[in-house]
Amino acid sequence: MNIILVIIAGLVIFAAIYSTKRLSGDESSQEDERQKRILKDAALSSWQLLMLYAFFRLMNLLPFMNELVDPSKIQTIAFFSNGGDILLVAMIGYLMGAMISYFRYS
Repeated sequence: MNIILVIIAGLVIFAAIYSTKRLSGDESSQEDERQKRILKDAALSSWQLLMLYAFFRLMNLLPFMNELVDPSKIQTIAFFSNGGDILLVAMIGYLMGAMISYFRYS
């Protein structure tokens, strides 16, 4: 059963990488340049949102900012305690950046 899940996950990752490379394009047409800019802006906004998330998590270590974000409620879920929160924040940042860039360059 586990091997089937690993194979499915590998196929999903392969499809994501292939579609991203296909979207970035190798030709120098106007449409390909727009797609490259959209994907670049999406990646940058994903990193910016990750840095903002890390800033808020580090602010939580300070005693007077302890009530800003309460991680005990979130960290009880196994997905978030094993690093899923970082993955979720990165995906949200990438989607936000892609949508904003798409409307900006359209």
